[in-house]
Amino acid sequence: MKNIIYVTLLCLSFSACEIVVDLDIPQYEPVLVLNSVVRADSIIELNLSNSVGSFELNQIKDITDANINVFENDQFIGEMEYTFIGLNEGEGEFDYQTGEYIAIDSLYAYVLNQLPKVDSEYRFEVSHDAYENVQASTKLTKPISFVSHDISNVGDQSGLYKLSFTFNDEPGEHYYRLRLINKTNQSSQYAEFQNNYPMEFETSDPSIISSSVSEGGGQEEVGVSSGDALFDDVLFDGEEKTISIDFFNWYYLDDETHNPIYLELSSISKDYFDYLYSYQRQLNYYGGELFAGEPVQVFTNVQNGLGILGASNKTSVKLILPE
Repeated sequence: MKNIIYVTLLCLSFSACEIVVDLDIPQYEPVLVLNSVVRADSIIELNLSNSVGSFELNQIKDITDANINVFENDQFIGEMEYTFIGLNEGEGEFDYQTGEYIAIDSLYAYVLNQLPKVDSEYRFEVSHDAYENVQASTKLTKPISFVSHDISNVGDQSGLYKLSFTFNDEPGEHYYRLRLINKTNQSSQYAEFQNNYPMEFETSDPSIISSSVSEGGGQEEVGVSSGDALFDDVLFDGEEKTISIDFFNWYYLDDETHNPIYLELSSISKDYFDYLYSYQRQLNYYGGELFAGEPVQVFTNVQNGLGILGASNKTSVKLILPE
């Protein structure tokens, strides 16, 4: 009986205790968010928006009236123009007569109609009346030189393949991104995946210490199952490097689908490497839910702002799958 009375009194004491605290939260000062990857095979593009506070997620917007000057090896080469770059085919209204989606959103970006040069450094300087000026730099490295590649069936299982490829690594620090790409006839709302869909693969190569899409993605993880792997040349600096991966081609099950598959190896800037790695670590820790894990600070190389200016030089090899 005493225990019952004690619990009751304890509950009443907690229910009657209510404290109202007024928090003086300082006003958040937004900054410019710059996102751009300089690619050897594309003109220079940039997306610009603003950062927001924790309670203002619906207030993110595209910045359309900024001044953006581009420098190549410290020489001014032009000002970017905000312009139409295409239609967002991934969203729209479904037309039941044609069986297709009608794109309703137009895509815009800042563009400088010029192809970047290998071994050149690029700097973006951004100014806007409502925000502090920002700037960022990156360098476009040389493309990868493939030596050879070989593909074979694995056991008796149809559709399972082993791919080995060898490439030259030049002396010095270099960073790489590895993907297998299925070239489809479908469209995506994301420009990077427009008709290009990464395929899952597995590897136990010790050089591949992280993955930008795999589960976990720990720094010491070996045995990556991924569609998008990152690695550096610490273990093979200045040498020929051979990597083996296993993958399953699900498309062989469809007799009407004969989409080509490409091995894609990109030489990327260190800043872009750090950004991709930190971004996926954040996704893996959170698991898509708030407070689901330890927070990870996403890497940025934008001075006085947020975002990333990276560089990527892609080399692709079309794979001929054995029967």
